[in-house]
Order: sequence, then C-alpha cells, then structure tokens
Amino acid sequence: MSDNSRSPGAYDSQFVTKWDVVNRAKGGGHDRDSANALEELCRIYRHPLYVALRSKHQYSHHDAEDLAQTFIAWLIHGGYLHRADPAKGRFRSFLLSYLDNFVANHRRKLYAQKRGSGAVHVPADFPTETNGVGVVPKDENTPDREFDRAWTLATFREALDRLRRQFAEDGRGEEFEILQEFLLRKRDKGESYAEAAARLGINEVAMRQRVSRFGRKFRQTLEEIIKPMVAEDELDDEMSYLWRCFEK
Repeated sequence: MSDNSRSPGAYDSQFVTKWDVVNRAKGGGHDRDSANALEELCRIYRHPLYVALRSKHQYSHHDAEDLAQTFIAWLIHGGYLHRADPAKGRFRSFLLSYLDNFVANHRRKLYAQKRGSGAVHVPADFPTETNGVGVVPKDENTPDREFDRAWTLATFREALDRLRRQFAEDGRGEEFEILQEFLLRKRDKGESYAEAAARLGINEVAMRQRVSRFGRKFRQTLEEIIKPMVAEDELDDEMSYLWRCFEK
C-alpha cells in the first residue's frame, strides 16, 4: 500500500524513525499525505502536551485540549521542528521549552486576535487519551515531571501498539493481551505464570520464556522509538529514566 492510500491515523512504521513525517505535515492537512502526518503527530504527542498545559500552565481541561492541537500546528507551520537536534538535547525537552514560549505568546495575544482568525486545521478525529486514560497528578511531582510521566506513558503506549499489531497479524491477539499484563504490572500482582500458561495451553516454563521474549521485544521497540530523539550516548540513560517515570 502506498503512503498516499493510507487512511488517516493508519500505522506508519517509519513515523518516529524518520523526520520526513514533519515535512509531510507542513502541508497543514490540505492534502491526504500531510493530513495523515499531522494526525499522527497529534495522536502521539497531544496527551503529554495536554498534561503540561494542565499541570504547569494551569489551563482548564477544554482549553488544554485545544491548545495542545494548536501548538502542534504552530510548530509545524513555523518550521520550528527543524530546530530539534538530538545532539542539542532530548526531543521532549525541546517540546517543553517551545511549549513554554508558545503559552507566553498566546497569553499576550489572547485578546488581540479573534478566535479562529488565521487558524490552521488540525484533524480532530483521532484517538483521545485525555478522558479516562489520563495521567493522575502526584503531589510530589513538579509540572515538568508530570510532562515526563505523560511522555513516558505515550511512548510506552506507542511501543505496545506496534507490538499489538504484529501479534494481531499473526493471529496471537489474546497472547499479546496476556503478555503485556506481565510487562506492565507491579511485582507479584495479577495473574500467576501458571494461570496465564493454562489460558494459552502451554506449560509454566514456556510461559516464562514467552514473557521474557516479549520483554526483549518491547525494549527493542521502545529503543526504535526513542533513538531518533536523543544523542546516541544518551540512549541507555533515557531508557532508564523512562522506566523510573513509569514505575512511580
């Protein structure tokens, strides 16, 4: 299937590993290819940005949702994403810094512009994670840490979505759901290896082996997503930091 025939929101295996999605999104959604790229950007990054707007900048639920979309369009049409360079820092730090600037400018211009004037269309029919699956703020976390936690969950979710599609293509959807529970659960919580093995019709030893292989596949997928966003010598540190954010 060609890129031009891919439906909006469809999985693009090259999304995070190639920056061409940013260039494609510059079309602002006025053609199918740029609409697909723009929607993909929104789908992955909207929720972490939403959390930052809520926890750090104190916007209401609805205003934060609107601004997260507007901010992504602003980044694209302003050409700011081209300034992101792993050698200069992590991509999430880049986004958070530019979000701070965007909010400051937005507040200065809020009453100087009519709502919708010069607006850029950002597709709205993509999966939302701000209702029901949102990040619950923790009192000990700073707003920047809340953003990092939301970023972590969005990155983990993207990695799991890729693995889910692979398992589904092989007719192993039920196995995926069982394996991901072992990956994400707290220690000694949830279903036992023996119980999970019985559900899959295998023995406990084979079950432990599958869980171990699944963990390696997840880490490999996570690295594929993260690698373009950090300097090569920071990859291991970034992986460790994301796991710490997830476990809090």
